[in-house]
Amino acid sequence: MLGAPACANPSASCTSGPFLAGRGPVGPEPNQPNAIDGCADGAAGTFHVDESIDELKVATLDGTELTEGATVAVSVKLWAGAAYASDRVDLYTAGDASAPQWNFVGTYAIYQQGAQTLIPKIVLPAGATQVVRAVLRQSGSAAACTAGPYDDHDDLVFAVRPASGPPPTIAITAPADGQTIRGSTSVTVAVTNAAVIEQVELLADGVVFAADATAPYYALYDPLVLGTHVLVAQARDVSGNVATSEPVTIFAIDGESPTVRIVSPAAGEHVSGTVTVTADATDDVAVQSVEFFADSRLLGSDQSAPYQVTWATSGLAPGAHTLFAQAYDTSNNVKGSDYVTVYVDGSAPSVSILSPPQYATVSGTVPEDARGEGVRLTRQREHERARLRQRRQPGADALGHRPSCGGDGWRDRHRERRRVGEQQLRARRLLGHAGGRSDHDALRRHGPASGRGRHHDVGFGGRVLPRW
Repeated sequence: MLGAPACANPSASCTSGPFLAGRGPVGPEPNQPNAIDGCADGAAGTFHVDESIDELKVATLDGTELTEGATVAVSVKLWAGAAYASDRVDLYTAGDASAPQWNFVGTYAIYQQGAQTLIPKIVLPAGATQVVRAVLRQSGSAAACTAGPYDDHDDLVFAVRPASGPPPTIAITAPADGQTIRGSTSVTVAVTNAAVIEQVELLADGVVFAADATAPYYALYDPLVLGTHVLVAQARDVSGNVATSEPVTIFAIDGESPTVRIVSPAAGEHVSGTVTVTADATDDVAVQSVEFFADSRLLGSDQSAPYQVTWATSGLAPGAHTLFAQAYDTSNNVKGSDYVTVYVDGSAPSVSILSPPQYATVSGTVPEDARGEGVRLTRQREHERARLRQRRQPGADALGHRPSCGGDGWRDRHRERRRVGEQQLRARRLLGHAGGRSDHDALRRHGPASGRGRHHDVGFGGRVLPRW
């Protein structure tokens, strides 16, 4: 006893008769719930006012016996209530009624209230004793067993004759045996000499990675490990015949290109002499080498990080030159960097001071070079240049004074000038600590003793002139 109406022998059709009329306690339905797995019906509403499945029937289209792989019509006689617009019928089949594995066939809408019959068509799976289930639900989602208060679930069990004919023939048509692939690839299968194919399975290295029940049969294969892989396809028809294809060997290699960029010298940089060109390169597996080019001329390559070569710029034309790097990974994928333009300086720069002219006497702050730096020419330098000119005159002493005739008078004047010169030199040395005082102030502070009764003035160029 399977708990549902059944036809024990194969025939052209099988019907439930009146044994499904009503819905559970609403009807009442004889032998409720008439579901081989005991799925309970909803108990709300009134018979033939609200929803119920009243009869199921399975019949071949050509009047022959029900056979594996045959196309049949399934008649679902039902009653729809006032809320028929939200009602749906879901259809399921199973090849073994004693241990059903429900296969969803489809969902069908209802377009009117009251008694009516839906007649969808299905292909019978493999199995000697099969079952078809109809689910009438009010809203909700499709499922082999639902829990709505107005939902009804009914089964019909029937015997099926095994299909006759040779087993199927199957072959993998792509990729080709021995082919090298980068990344994922589409695997396609051709099946012949088969009445009805129930399913095609695709295996890689003995493990199923995809299944397809509808021609054309194909699936996407993405190897997780690089290297050699063996593909096999298997087809099973509704009679349980299984066919296996010839193995196809493929070689999976890295399909991801490396990335590379030049990090030194920078774009726009001025270079000269021997320059180190450095690049940064990465890859999802490993970088094999990096090649360097200058103006399309190969400079060299490097096989380990930091990736760099030397570039001799001596003898190159001054101006813009283009650098470029190219990285290879272990699968020989290649990727180039962006171009980097640098400027080669042909010779060292020259500079000359145009102003002030050589040996000019200046004061204040004047420009010294092209960088805008300056130098302060102090009054001390003026004095030194003036004394230098005086020393070059014939007969001048160490202070630049020339002697005059007159015996002791000349000696006194000479000693006085020498003493004054020493005081003047001392005053100049103290100018750096005088906080900006003038030569005149410094001489007044450090000048000759007042007991001698002489005064001194500072003349042009810082010279000290005694007043007698």
